[in-house]
Amino acid sequence: MSDTELEAGDVFRCWLSWHDGWQTIPVRQFAILDVFGDYYFAPDWTKEIAFNDFLFSGDGAGELDLLNFIWPAVPGTASGIRIWAALLAQNETELICDPVFVEFSYGR
Repeated sequence: MSDTELEAGDVFRCWLSWHDGWQTIPVRQFAILDVFGDYYFAPDWTKEIAFNDFLFSGDGAGELDLLNFIWPAVPGTASGIRIWAALLAQNETELICDPVFVEFSYGR
């Protein structure tokens, strides 16, 4: 994540990166914005469960932007907002990696 304490005009970039030595396999990438217990699913950031399908290329490394924009002027402050991410096999029963999260805030 480019910054975890955001103010108007800051670049807000959150991405997944990986390093693997696996074979080429299809995976399902889940990313969830957790705003105080309300959950929004990438790629459209709606409350409907969603995910991205892609091929883990097996070539060793990769990166995928989840969000990349200039943080707007937002009234007030908030902290403890999280973005969770995990990769699952396409059958959705096998985790390919441990779930991870980043936590951020805005306003100061």
